Amino acid sequence: MVGCQAWGYEDWKTLRGGPTVFFPPGIKPHEKLAFYAKIFDTVEVDSSFYGIPKISDLENWSRQVPEHFKFSFKMPRDITHVENLSSTSYPLAKEFIGRLAVLKNKLGAVLIQLPQAFKMTAANAANLAGFLEFLPGEISFAVELRSPEWFVPEIFELLTRRKVALCLGQNEFLSREIIMKAFEFPSADLAYFRFSGLRDLTKLDRIQRPQEESIDFWAEQIKTIQSKTIFVYFSNLFEGFSPESAAKFRKLIGQTPVTPEQLNPAPSLF
Repeated sequence: MVGCQAWGYEDWKTLRGGPTVFFPPGIKPHEKLAFYAKIFDTVEVDSSFYGIPKISDLENWSRQVPEHFKFSFKMPRDITHVENLSSTSYPLAKEFIGRLAVLKNKLGAVLIQLPQAFKMTAANAANLAGFLEFLPGEISFAVELRSPEWFVPEIFELLTRRKVALCLGQNEFLSREIIMKAFEFPSADLAYFRFSGLRDLTKLDRIQRPQEESIDFWAEQIKTIQSKTIFVYFSNLFEGFSPESAAKFRKLIGQTPVTPEQLNPAPSLF
């Protein structure tokens, strides 16, 4: 499944009389998810990084999407960036994971995104191992490690024992060579990919830094993966406009996506 990191960007809104961007002119904030779900079948929820979603919000989101749609969630930063996965974060993690159960089959995976400052010290390694042991087995998890010293067989073996995916893809923290080392050690039935970039863009309505070579390369790599479930999420910061990045990727792996142009009404001057 291929989608975007978040869905509610105002920059994605088409102006009346202008060329199609993504959302139709005049769309209301509460209508954006339902429109997004007509084009993509999954999304990574970014807002959960800043706080646990309300059950009412989760239920509302679930009502707006078809049965096959999957939501993935970033684990709250208080767990990953403040507590560094220490045992003091377990109560909050339990509350967060428990709340996601309301989504039932529409829950995709939970991303444990760790900061670049989370280095491979004895304390951090112990925290990671303990946290993975704490996680429930009935939910899919992926860990995003942003410091290269973690990409060693011992960590791959730990993830394999706990059946947790190692998040791969492209970002400013890790080289392609480092990421490719992990392809030799599939750790779960889930594969989780993220594509992001530098935070230097102020407008998010068009491709501004084409990444054709990277998209081609990773599409070929992903075709070789045997995992039962694959999630691929694009950030606006990768090329400047994640819906188009995701659409290009879907075509390369043999999917025929619905386009915004097919759903949007003809441009109007009124």
